[in-house]
Amino acid sequence: MTTPVDLENEYQFGGSLFPNGDRTTSLNGDSVDFRDCEASITVDALYGPVTPGTTCVITLEESADDVTFAAISGATMATVSTASAANKTSERKTFHNRAQRYVRAVSTLSGTSPGIMVAASLTARKMSY
Repeated sequence: MTTPVDLENEYQFGGSLFPNGDRTTSLNGDSVDFRDCEASITVDALYGPVTPGTTCVITLEESADDVTFAAISGATMATVSTASAANKTSERKTFHNRAQRYVRAVSTLSGTSPGIMVAASLTARKMSY
């Protein structure tokens, strides 16, 4: 028999980037409060249709005060472009070096007329509850 996992009490979840139509510019996502969580952060990224010539990369930034953010070293998702996306794809990665309380996803777009639908959620396991 499988032991059930209490997701609500064992994990902290949060949306950072939301798929509100095609993105045409880079975007800082919403921050998620990971107070009392382990250092590891799992990112689930979803990419929708990609405008030809668009390149998108999602990175993570962290902050102690939810105001001033800095990049988390090495916390970079795969670069998605017209050629690699096949117009729809998803990716999940875990990064183990978070040091600050707040984390957000940042989507950086490039291209002549960039456009992509992108979403990212962040998850960390709670240390205590």
